[in-house]
Amino acid sequence: QINVSYNQGFNSWIKIPRFTNAAEYAELVNETKVYAGQSPVYTPAELQKFKDGTDPVSYPNTNWVDAVTKKSTPQSRTNISVSGGSDKANYYASFGHIEQKGQFKNSSLFNYAQNNLALNVDAQVIENLKVSFDVQLRYQDRRSPAASSSSSFSGFGSDGSYNVFTGLLASLPIYPARFPDGRLGATNGSVNSFLNPIATTSGLAGESRFRDLYSLNT
Repeated sequence: QINVSYNQGFNSWIKIPRFTNAAEYAELVNETKVYAGQSPVYTPAELQKFKDGTDPVSYPNTNWVDAVTKKSTPQSRTNISVSGGSDKANYYASFGHIEQKGQFKNSSLFNYAQNNLALNVDAQVIENLKVSFDVQLRYQDRRSPAASSSSSFSGFGSDGSYNVFTGLLASLPIYPARFPDGRLGATNGSVNSFLNPIATTSGLAGESRFRDLYSLNT
């Protein structure tokens, strides 16, 4: 007997917080300065440029979440099994494949794949002797951004996940994700473009790959 099953699904973010846009951020910066008895940083004309997008290089309005993440990604599960036998012996074998795509644009990072193999054989060798053989194998392949060796949070997100999500939270809307010539923009006034989430999610900052094989034999 042969059985085949296939399931297709999709993953999406449960909830994404709303971040301020460039004009809102600039206005908040001005308010902070005024409350501190200082002069505003941005003029009314500059605030308007953030709003109308007439100068996207000098006065961008970057939505970093939209620039880096996908709305949804596919996941699938496939399973094939074969079974049969006679009054003397029975067998069962199955192969399964699970695949989940990462939720970041232009990237294979955060992809996950798993293969499962199971085999069972029972045989009545003689009247009072029955032999059984079971084996189960599982192979996992995980990809993630490379961890930053300079991170003081080495105990969290050692696979580089920490760098991605802190990069998203730290990136300000007043900086461009990319310049017209393709160069990555700074995200918070720093010249270190590797803090740019586009770099950490596309593999430009490196990649960690974990391949594991587990077995259970009886």
